[in-house]
Amino acid sequence: MIDGIPDVLRTMPLVPLPHPRLLFGPEDIATLRQRAAERPGMLARVHCRAAELMATPGQQVDALQPYRSGAEGVTVAQAYVLTGDEASIAWVKARVDGLLAMETWLSPVHVGVCRVCDHVMANVGAQVAQMVDLLGDAWPSSETGAVVGGLRRLLFEPFLAGTTDPVEFWFSPSYLHNWKIMTCGETGLAACAFAEHLPDAGEILARASDGVLQILDAVPPEGDWPEGVGYWSATLRFGLQHARALHRLTGGAVDLLEHPAMRTTGDFLTLCTTPGGAVYNFSDCDPEFTDALSEVLALLSSTAGRGDWMAVARAHPAETLPYLAYMDTALADAPPARGVAAFPATGVATMRAGATFVGLRSGSPMAGHSHLDANSFFIEAG
Repeated sequence: MIDGIPDVLRTMPLVPLPHPRLLFGPEDIATLRQRAAERPGMLARVHCRAAELMATPGQQVDALQPYRSGAEGVTVAQAYVLTGDEASIAWVKARVDGLLAMETWLSPVHVGVCRVCDHVMANVGAQVAQMVDLLGDAWPSSETGAVVGGLRRLLFEPFLAGTTDPVEFWFSPSYLHNWKIMTCGETGLAACAFAEHLPDAGEILARASDGVLQILDAVPPEGDWPEGVGYWSATLRFGLQHARALHRLTGGAVDLLEHPAMRTTGDFLTLCTTPGGAVYNFSDCDPEFTDALSEVLALLSSTAGRGDWMAVARAHPAETLPYLAYMDTALADAPPARGVAAFPATGVATMRAGATFVGLRSGSPMAGHSHLDANSFFIEAG
């Protein structure tokens, strides 16, 4: 079924769901609010963070890096779901309007590198889709057409053009790096939000899923990724969000999360997490265990039923709505599957005993984001 998913999507009838529908449904909101309330001070912090962001006018967007403005909008929209603060509604709408009013979402630094479509366009499109989705009934259906028209102009049409011969470099079958799963995953997520309004939704979802599957097919048997933990796990999140939304949209008929890589790839992050709570940061990856990593590991562990992955996800709780939605409260923690791990494709080995962690880095200097740190090592003790 995995191999034939793109063709299935081209002809499958898609039944629209009420918003929110991408990562969870309206029936889940009460549970999510309860989970947030059970964490001391979380709702107050979420509300405070949203208030800080809303101190800047919603219509004001970053023309150079619009995905930053989109991320702020998603944060405020997520806060609305958790707190019910109606003051957020007008601000989120203004942020959506500001982004849709832009001439293009193509990053200036990618002009000449990309012909018509880059990952920033997909990032912003997915953020706009999430903002509308998270507002649910607070977003009037009469205003949906304008959003869909803007997304078509700024994302869907460029995406289709960029994945038709001649394709953008990131959609080439030989290109197996994080841009592909990010651009395709984010575009697919946006399409899932408005599928009933898109006559070519099947084609958009087919190409988006094809790109995500190409990257999942390239995951080594050990579950690692040569670009490093941060680039793999944080970018994998975009493909997984598309997979979850697509599974919901198709009533479970299409499930990218059935891919065999989903049963192994959580080992990479889990076994590169140190006892002190950092991430073994070879190449130029972030040594901090970010919210993005927590979200992806929570979803992976819930999907695979891996208590050892879930234990790490719970040890690094993210105060985000997706993290709360992905957590499987019935899945018990388990100790690490092993204390020594080798990831040959990436050229990394890790060892742990109690509070001591050792990481060794070799690997190809041609890997993306490599800083030529071959034969370096990392020790954390006590």
